Amino acid sequence: MTVPSVTQDRVIYLDLKRRRKAERASGMMDLLAALTLLFTAVPEIMKNPAAAGMAYLEAAAGAGLLISILREFKRKENAHHSLVGWTEVFSAVMLMMDSVKKFEHGPRHYPLASAYAFLSIFVLVKGHFLARVAESRHFRFNEDGVSGRSGWFTKFHVHWNDLLGITASIDAILFRRKDGGVTRVDLSGLHNAREVSDEIVSRAISKGIGVRVTGRNDCALPAS
Repeated sequence: MTVPSVTQDRVIYLDLKRRRKAERASGMMDLLAALTLLFTAVPEIMKNPAAAGMAYLEAAAGAGLLISILREFKRKENAHHSLVGWTEVFSAVMLMMDSVKKFEHGPRHYPLASAYAFLSIFVLVKGHFLARVAESRHFRFNEDGVSGRSGWFTKFHVHWNDLLGITASIDAILFRRKDGGVTRVDLSGLHNAREVSDEIVSRAISKGIGVRVTGRNDCALPAS
């Protein structure tokens, strides 16, 4: 096998296994919000098309959110997602307006009004939150070393010049430092663990750092 080409600087966003589960749940909630808007708007439009101005906006928001969901499914292989878009903001506003209208109809409608309010807040907040989490979970490679964050409390920074060697697999990387210490980076929770491991191995080799591969050997190594 040949070593992948080493670029000057690179950021690899981490495709976390647990994040994919969260995104599936998020997608279901988005779908529920889109269908809620459509099922609320369509009967109003059919009943009185000439006086259904707000219903047309709700239908547009629901359709836009549905298109947004389909677009996200098509690019699901990309671990780095953009911030919440205007479609989500518009849909959240429509849901909140529906919630307010149902609250005005009296206590009998409070449960449904509360559900609409919850959906509205969820659609508005979740995209921004998930995107921020995605942006913070990354490994950054440069001439100096490698740094990154794979969890809330797992931030690290390793300098190439401080290393004696590396033990690598697609489950974990062990950076053995010249001071006798070891920095362990867990890759077992990543869908793109091989990409990360290959990048670390190729850069370490380019710096003349010894690399030993253990466990499931999917890492890139120099051609023999």
